[in-house]
Amino acid sequence: MNPGGWSQVGSKGVFKLSRLDPAWRKKSRYNLFLAKARNRIAVDLTNFQASGEDTARLIVDLSAVGAPIVCAELNHGVVARIGKDLSELIPSSIGKLVDPLKREIYSSQLRRYAHRDHSIQANLAGLVGMTGHPSVVIPTVSIVLATRRPELVEFALAQIVRQSYPSLEVVVGCHGFVLDKDIESRDLSAMGNIKFFNCGREKNLGEVLNELVGYCDGQLIAKWDDDDWYDVDHILDLVLAMRYSDAEIVGKAAEFIYSELLDLTMRRFSIGAENFSTTIAGGTILVSKEVITDVLGGWPSAPKRVDRLLISEVLKAGGLCYRTHGFGYVLRRGVDSTAHTWDQGIGHFLKESVDQRPCLDLEFAGFRDAERHEG
Repeated sequence: MNPGGWSQVGSKGVFKLSRLDPAWRKKSRYNLFLAKARNRIAVDLTNFQASGEDTARLIVDLSAVGAPIVCAELNHGVVARIGKDLSELIPSSIGKLVDPLKREIYSSQLRRYAHRDHSIQANLAGLVGMTGHPSVVIPTVSIVLATRRPELVEFALAQIVRQSYPSLEVVVGCHGFVLDKDIESRDLSAMGNIKFFNCGREKNLGEVLNELVGYCDGQLIAKWDDDDWYDVDHILDLVLAMRYSDAEIVGKAAEFIYSELLDLTMRRFSIGAENFSTTIAGGTILVSKEVITDVLGGWPSAPKRVDRLLISEVLKAGGLCYRTHGFGYVLRRGVDSTAHTWDQGIGHFLKESVDQRPCLDLEFAGFRDAERHEG
């Protein structure tokens, strides 16, 4: 079960479900039901009559495809099967889900918990863990951060340390400067394995990224920009999307942009998520180290557009690029437009925007940890 092709706009009201449909014994009919259910405003299970096992299975499947669920009360047997996080997320009534943005954020949260806790890989990891051996099912991720701005290193690291993903390595490339020893010497144990490297200013961005990848031990490589905002589940979202899409490269689109000049948070578009698409932000790219090193022969060497070049090379090699939901990531556009390797001008983003909020509004962008980030 996956949310591929999910539509952000709910239609045809609330679907009140009271029983299992015998036709669902055919997988094709069940999948058709799920596809239709996820495009309703919500699926109401308040009066659903079935065993705890069947109810739990239905909730997990609906959540995995992104169908918003409401239920006045879940019995203890269902809660025990679906888990605390998923059960506490489900509201008792339609309430806030009439707001399209809140419905969309809620759907992304349901997907996250369903795929995190109930996928085949999650169950395998649980079984392996019961043997006392480290799990090989959950891939290790190396975050690569190439920066020319020493003043933003602490900002970036503060967000990385909040990440919920359990198997992280951080590789920081100081591009043309030597990092303050006070930062390197601080207790960063909560971040796990972190490495700092000095990279010569004569190297272009692609060369620096390629050098950093060479220092990475993780199976997957996640690119991180020093000035953007990332929510706590950002890496988790990308790993899950790679799992259910089976794409070689995944990412989030730059849906949400904050302009320092205007002190304004904009949403550029609200359609197109959960599809195979190259419309992803470079600061959200997740790709396997094997693809970069063995298939492509390294990150493309260039001073700019290194992310677009990487995506193009993956596609040329026969790979796929997948765009998951855009929540939990905000692209920053500072007053100095020359500080960005990709900048269309603030007028371009204003023209594209479909919704706006004053100031930096991370809640608008679906951040679960909005207050801590804004603080």
